[in-house]
Amino acid sequence: MRTRPDAISELAVGDKVVHLDEHGYVIDPEEWDEATAEELARRQNIQLTNDHWDVIRFMREFLAEHGVAADARFVMRFLEER
Repeated sequence: MRTRPDAISELAVGDKVVHLDEHGYVIDPEEWDEATAEELARRQNIQLTNDHWDVIRFMREFLAEHGVAADARFVMRFLEER
């Protein structure tokens, strides 16, 4: 498992800077906020809906509680219960 990205870029969101890996993923979860999500979605021509936000919030809560990202089966279970 790789623990450090090969290349780091910076994304200015409002008055803060968010660090991204070479694939465009946020490196430090503490730098993430909803404005960052909106900007990343905008760059991919995605308009975030309530359904998107439900999944994003679930993923964030799972990461905070378990220390790892949820895998597909947990996400699918969340969506099924929802």
